[in-house]
Formats: sequence, structure tokens, C-alpha cells
Amino acid sequence: GKGLDETDYERAKDWVKRLKHWSGQGVKDVYFFPHQPDNVLAPQMAEFLCEQIAEQWPEAESRGPVLKDARNRQGDQMSLF
Repeated sequence: GKGLDETDYERAKDWVKRLKHWSGQGVKDVYFFPHQPDNVLAPQMAEFLCEQIAEQWPEAESRGPVLKDARNRQGDQMSLF
């Protein structure tokens, strides 16, 4: 990413299209995470990506735990910091 530049949002939208296409081609599991400089802004980009998946590819929810709300979730990884 480029610090949540407008191009980051456009690329995220393109990735959703690509992931949806791959799913249609038979790909079952994809592990995807956004990267931002110093990763400080990565949670905001992840949230935007989840919103785009819900908007562009709503059937993804029925395939399993694809979308998770990270805003209020610490998770195991946060214990590393």
C-alpha cells in the first residue's frame, strides 16, 4: 500500500474481483492480507477490503469464515507486540 492513497482503494477493489474470479475457477482457500507502510494503516485497509467483499461478492460469506471484524479484535497476533 501507499498509506491509504486512493490507488490503494482501487487496487483493493481489483483484488476482490480477482479473488472472486479465482473462486469461480475452483480455488477453495485464499489467505490474503493487506500491507501498508509500517502496517499502521493495514487494519483500515483490511476493513475496506472486507466491505468490498461484502458488496461485490456477498456469496463469499456462505463459503466459510471469510470475513472477520478486526476493529475490536485483539487476537493472538497482538500479544506479540
